[in-house]
Amino acid sequence: MLITLSGLHGTGKTTVAKLLAERYGLPHLSTGIVFREMAAEKRMGLVEFSDYAAKHHEIDRQLDNKMRERGLKGNVVLDGQLCWFFLRGEADWKVLLLCDDAARIQRIYERDRTVGGPNITLESARKETLERERIEQERYKEIYGIDLSDSEFVKKSHNIVVDTTHLTIKEVVQTVVSRIHPRG
Repeated sequence: MLITLSGLHGTGKTTVAKLLAERYGLPHLSTGIVFREMAAEKRMGLVEFSDYAAKHHEIDRQLDNKMRERGLKGNVVLDGQLCWFFLRGEADWKVLLLCDDAARIQRIYERDRTVGGPNITLESARKETLERERIEQERYKEIYGIDLSDSEFVKKSHNIVVDTTHLTIKEVVQTVVSRIHPRG
């Protein structure tokens, strides 16, 4: 089974992907985690590395090729902004997680505050996240011709769409699992 999870930052895609992978006994691979590791290797923050990636398209191509290659092998849960696009014909389930901006930013703030310490504020999390997403949307449009700001196109490209704004992670996972059924 090949499951892709996508959504903006803070929608819960990596956490949900990990739990789905556990539930179905599948490995999990996340572009967000790989992207963060690449940024750390270059000793850059996420916004700085996003700017760098905007000028060096090989970063996105490297990430996306890795995800596609792994997805083509099957039996995996992948999470990332574009996994659904590169595996649209192969993925059994393309899951899109939505969430309002205020809730997303609060989640990111809570996560990053535990990692980054007291210097992170809710406002800095909001600015960094929205700027990073703006840079990513421009990059994806330039490199692949995908307009992620076209929410109707994105929603129609997935076969499971869940708004996580007012749901716990457990409720999100239960909702996704309830919509996944064997293909055959």
